[in-house]
Amino acid sequence: MKLKIVIHGPKVHNVGYRYFLLNDADNLSLKGFSARNMKANGQQVVQIFV
Repeated sequence: MKLKIVIHGPKVHNVGYRYFLLNDADNLSLKGFSARNMKANGQQVVQIFV
């Protein structure tokens, strides 16, 4: 089972969300973690799968 998380807002790219989340996922031994920057409906989005 996977969980999809979407963080959106005007400035979510280039603020370290992916690095911060990857570090926490490693500390929690979460398997299958991935995160990527995207655009949806003209907004910056960070999409995460765990």
